[in-house]
Amino acid sequence: RLVEHPFGIRQFEEQRHPLTVADAAAFSFVDSIASFPRDTPVQRFVRGRDNLMAYRQRVRDRWFPELAGR
Repeated sequence: RLVEHPFGIRQFEEQRHPLTVADAAAFSFVDSIASFPRDTPVQRFVRGRDNLMAYRQRVRDRWFPELAGR
């Protein structure tokens, strides 16, 4: 729940909420777990949280637009 609250729920907008070092750290964990090539309980947990997956997608769209649709 600690990961979900500060990082998964927050809706950042470019002018009001710039991405931070904490966003970079949280994104690296969430994206790595969600992208892991094997099915694990931790991956199912992360993928089952709509707010974490939406957070992951927002950061990917903003920092890595070349990954759109992946």
